[in-house]
Amino acid sequence: MNTSVNNISINLSGAQNVDSSTFSNPRMDISVANLKHIQTMLAFDKLPENWDSYGSNKPNRAAIVKAVNFILNQLSPQKQDVFFTAPTTDGDILVELKEGKGQVELIFSIEEDDKIIASYNSEFYAEAILNKTTLNSYINWLRKS
Repeated sequence: MNTSVNNISINLSGAQNVDSSTFSNPRMDISVANLKHIQTMLAFDKLPENWDSYGSNKPNRAAIVKAVNFILNQLSPQKQDVFFTAPTTDGDILVELKEGKGQVELIFSIEEDDKIIASYNSEFYAEAILNKTTLNSYINWLRKS
């Protein structure tokens, strides 16, 4: 699923002032957990090149917006909370979901297709290009794990 960056308007330069009213939407409620992860991801925009001192790329602004858009429009309506978020070394954004021993990682990229990766009990299970079908399949699998 190559999540659109045009469906949401977020002022990344004002990320430090983000609160729940910034994301109010009559269609859904955003959980406190998801709101905190959105705020964390918005702060990734302030990271410099080489943010980890190992040569990592600055997180890509469009990848951040894609990840936020995904949480708002795909996960929150399904009442699915994010467990962890992080920038990757190549500028992508990682969003992790976890239930029981199951884990799903969503990787949002601006330069290639977004990915979904599943593991069980910390062992690799499956990987696919993120689209509506794979998302629903992996979320259903995660909820049963």
